[in-house]
Amino acid sequence: NKLLLAKVIRHRVNPKIEHMCAVGVDEMSWDDLNTDHYDWPSISEVQSYRTHVRDIVDNVIQTLPLEQRIGWESDWWPVLMGIEHENIHTETSSAIFRQVDLSKIQPSPKWPICPIGAEHPAPVNDLVAQPAAEVVFDKTKENAK
Repeated sequence: NKLLLAKVIRHRVNPKIEHMCAVGVDEMSWDDLNTDHYDWPSISEVQSYRTHVRDIVDNVIQTLPLEQRIGWESDWWPVLMGIEHENIHTETSSAIFRQVDLSKIQPSPKWPICPIGAEHPAPVNDLVAQPAAEVVFDKTKENAK
């Protein structure tokens, strides 16, 4: 939806699914929350939709010219917001998984445990000194450029 609004893509992938997904966890008073009013797609339809969207986003990332500065008006802005949105889901899931009794968590070949050992050592991060600078809160379109 955001790539379409930004005119990065020209056509909806599946208007029916996109309309249903527009009602999220922060519903508005005008949202129809009655699940009986929706013709829910099958799991295979959703998987197909997700694959198609992933292909479109991958193509956008591969082909969209990268600007030196990415701001609100940039075609890259919705791409970055989409990445941040996915990160929120990952962080939320991680917090939920940590609260679940381990006996309820089952391993899956689709989600292998990260190998830790001599053949896969953790990276060493260096502390990089940064010069002092002014930090501005209350960012607006005018002072963000």
